[in-house]
Amino acid sequence: STNSGQTWQSHDVQRNWTGIACSADGRNLVAVDNGTNVEGGFIYISKDRGETWTPTEHERTWHFVDSSADGKVLAACVGEGNVKGDMAFGYVYVSRDGGVTWKACLTDAPRRWTGVALSGDGRVLCAINDNGRVAPGGQFFVSLDGGETWNGRGPTQIWCRLGMAKSAGTIVAAVRTNPDEIQQLSISHDLGETWRSMGLRVIWSDLASSADGRRWIASAGHSKPGRESGLYQSIPTTQPGAHGAITGAAGTEIELRYAGEGQFRITRARGRVEVDGTVISEILPRRP
Repeated sequence: STNSGQTWQSHDVQRNWTGIACSADGRNLVAVDNGTNVEGGFIYISKDRGETWTPTEHERTWHFVDSSADGKVLAACVGEGNVKGDMAFGYVYVSRDGGVTWKACLTDAPRRWTGVALSGDGRVLCAINDNGRVAPGGQFFVSLDGGETWNGRGPTQIWCRLGMAKSAGTIVAAVRTNPDEIQQLSISHDLGETWRSMGLRVIWSDLASSADGRRWIASAGHSKPGRESGLYQSIPTTQPGAHGAITGAAGTEIELRYAGEGQFRITRARGRVEVDGTVISEILPRRP
């Protein structure tokens, strides 16, 4: 789509696509193909807003991919499973030339990767794995130098899905502490050093955010209807510090609830309310 999602046009051929990302201007795109029940797929690169695609890298069970804001730094990983449902294990791969060449990272052991994320400038990379869904689980890994070196952070648990704001200030992950537990969301504001549980246990399938990490949207899906499948949107909060601002016209009413870490969540609003210049009253329940 080139008109903010109003209309859509298909490109390339039918493949088992499992991930896609693009540069901030929408010109450079990267997509990964999980492959067939006989062989793996490729990473595909487009430099013309999706009109033409070029395969790159080797045939693998690719499952997740992300891009820096300029499209020059890319990260993809092998994981989740193949089309037959078998678990897939491999490595994280990073490209610093827009997908021409790729380097394998965290090669000390093959892992079942379940998410990868990149900051807007391409310097911060995050990746998660679930240890094949075997307790106690896998780790959250972070690189602060574009994928050259990596460190494990946070608790050992079953990491399921990952999202990071392009500003690299906020990270959200879907996790569970044991294989039989339903996922819940956790949030970190310090690149994975500490995490805070957000609750709401459903089967999370994907996460995305605004560039500054203020707004998040998450999808939940289940093979059986009625299991709280759907799209979930975060509730706007104030920012800690003097730069946070709430404005409104005469007669505007709002209710605040402390959300921790110096932030307040707006629980109800009546009238036109703005948080740091963003109108939020339309997406909140209004008082009678």
